[in-house]
Amino acid sequence: MLITYDPEVDILMIYLQDPEAELEYARELSDQVVAHYGPGDKLLSIEVLNASASHPKEELLRYSVDHLIPLSRAAQIASLSHSTLRQLVFKKRLKALKYGDIWMTSKEWLDEYLASRRRVKEPALS
Repeated sequence: MLITYDPEVDILMIYLQDPEAELEYARELSDQVVAHYGPGDKLLSIEVLNASASHPKEELLRYSVDHLIPLSRAAQIASLSHSTLRQLVFKKRLKALKYGDIWMTSKEWLDEYLASRRRVKEPALS
């Protein structure tokens, strides 16, 4: 599950499936909630409009898309190549979202990945 918040339009998105999953239709559940469905009526995501009216703004900002950085910037921070980070995204080792043609991650997600690389593997018991 992935949660994002766009403060510019005050929309909270809760992705239950891959954000790139094929969308077939949307259904308004209330004046503030829209459900998005894919093939076979599979629930893909839930969109909360005017989210700050019902949720504390400081909590929503933890999921802000403003905290996302392009993979090119993340590559500079991590001293890795852009193509390496793209491969990690495709292998689901680095969390990221695609906005248009640009893959984005967060500093937190990048730090999680980098920390996983630093973990010392315990020796196998014989």
